Amino acid sequence: MKCLPWKESATFRYSVFGTAFGLLFPILSLLIEIALHHFNFSFFIIIHIYKTVPLMYIISTAPIILGLLAYMIGKKQDELKCFNKSLEDTVKERTHNLEQKNQLLANEINHRKKVETELLEARNTAEKASQAKSSFLSTMSHEIRTPMNAVIGMTGLLFETNLNDEQKEYAETIRYSGEALLSVINDILDYSKIESGKLELEETEFKLTDTIEDIFDLLSSKASEKGLDLLYDIHPDVPMMIKCDLTRLRQVFVNLINNSLKFTEKGEILVTVKVNKTFKTGHLLQIEVKDSGIGIAKDKIDLVFQSFSQADSSTTRKYGGTGLGLTISKNLVELMGGTIWIESELGKGTSFFFTVKTGKVRSTGKIHDASPENLKGKKALLVDDNAVNINILEKQCQGWGLQSKAFVDPLQALESIQQGEHYDIAIIDMQMPGMDGSKLTAEIRKIHNKQQLPVIMLTSLGRMENDSSMDLYSAFISKPVRHAQLHRLIIHELLKSSGETGISEEKVQDKKQTPKKSAKHLVKNINILLAEDNAINQKVALRMLDKLGFTADVAGNGLEVLQEMEIKDYDLIFMDVQMPEMDGLEASRKVHKMFKGREEQRPKIIAMTANAMKEDRDRCLQAGMDDYISKPIKMETIENILIKWFVNKEQKNT
Repeated sequence: MKCLPWKESATFRYSVFGTAFGLLFPILSLLIEIALHHFNFSFFIIIHIYKTVPLMYIISTAPIILGLLAYMIGKKQDELKCFNKSLEDTVKERTHNLEQKNQLLANEINHRKKVETELLEARNTAEKASQAKSSFLSTMSHEIRTPMNAVIGMTGLLFETNLNDEQKEYAETIRYSGEALLSVINDILDYSKIESGKLELEETEFKLTDTIEDIFDLLSSKASEKGLDLLYDIHPDVPMMIKCDLTRLRQVFVNLINNSLKFTEKGEILVTVKVNKTFKTGHLLQIEVKDSGIGIAKDKIDLVFQSFSQADSSTTRKYGGTGLGLTISKNLVELMGGTIWIESELGKGTSFFFTVKTGKVRSTGKIHDASPENLKGKKALLVDDNAVNINILEKQCQGWGLQSKAFVDPLQALESIQQGEHYDIAIIDMQMPGMDGSKLTAEIRKIHNKQQLPVIMLTSLGRMENDSSMDLYSAFISKPVRHAQLHRLIIHELLKSSGETGISEEKVQDKKQTPKKSAKHLVKNINILLAEDNAINQKVALRMLDKLGFTADVAGNGLEVLQEMEIKDYDLIFMDVQMPEMDGLEASRKVHKMFKGREEQRPKIIAMTANAMKEDRDRCLQAGMDDYISKPIKMETIENILIKWFVNKEQKNT
């Protein structure tokens, strides 16, 4: 066998044994037989023995057969040994391989454990860094907002005093600069929230037109300073009510419109809303914010959405800004399931497009509700030198069931009336080149009086109470125009001109001009405690409360709050969070313990703090505070808090 040396093999041993046995055994048998024949040994005797004794044949051949069997047995034993040896070698080889693999696996496990340990350490380091960053931002926000509260608060109080024009200009500059700085702080905080993944969305149901109009009201003063028109056009298939994160959608709108206001010197800013796709669960709205500004070069468009970047990155750039507004908008849009992109041409304006997913609302009404029968068959004259605004007004009138004829040239509109064309109502813009709205209305009055042709004037200059031409107009609407208000006003004027009684004057007033009862008249006999350690902020809050008709006691920290409460019963505590000795959170917990079992007698605790992060609000509510307002505090915010918590439903309804 190849696996064993020949002389060491069983085959060799058994072959030798078989050969020897095969030779010696017949010889021995023969000798015994001869001996039995009286030792008479001859060749003939041997032949005779073999002839007369057949057993000798068997005795002679049997050892040979046994030898052959021994050889075969030896061979099989050798094969078995070889197989066993081969099996042992295979087992050894596989055991060796397994040991090597086990070693490799052990090394891999150790490596992975090391990597996991490093990753865990890296994660812990990142979490600590994130916590440190959040802590720093919270502290930074607090430290900046505290003096900003004094700057903006005192400036607001300053406007309540008698100021000459020069003083008003100075105060307005201070307030504008303070609000600009506050906007930068808010941008940085929002960017930090988005970057750390801590920004959460909250879905609410709201009316889209009201949201856009409220934003236009907020930004109308900036637009008026530049003589820009703020316009919006919502397609008829857009639902009246939508559901998404109102706060974040509003933030995107404000960022994009503010951006357009910054880079537009003349013309208009147009917001267009349409349905991009419809799903079982809601809609994908596509919104465009289009301006007539300076535009963006094609090679600069990619920079617009980058953090801390602008298309013009020179240090002497004209327009300024942190470069975070559009980055924040992009991230917010993507969080709301949409995308954002730009189309622009240098010198011809920019269009920002974005989509946002909205959920379905039970109220499935559309933007253009059915109008009363009073409007059907009525014809409106529309005059505005802005072609975009005229186009939107025409669409609105069509949606309301009105016929309309539009003119961008006042002289052509006047010529149409002079030629006898009939109109039931006129909507005229005040500021137009050549012949403004006042002059055009004066010429119209030579032909038709107010009863025959009511005129609604669109103006960005307010009601102009001292204007001698006031008696020429039937009604005023301040720009940007609220479509619902214009709708109601048209119905009202048409009913009035036809002698019918319809919508009351109060119902068609602009929401901005609707008289509102103050907290002073709605909230009576409440005791207020102000917990604030900063002397300047104490003064600001006390002056604001005084302007609203309320007085308050002051505590410098949480311990003083508890001491004051032992002396006097309070209905409301404005509680700062960061105070020495005992902060506002611990003081709130102590107040809850004091009133355990009689919560209805506990004073309402309102956090009034410069910490503006969401987690700060959560901590305040978890500590038992009832509400939260962030600094800088405005007087109307305090008034809203007073009305919210201390005016019952009957008082609100009255």
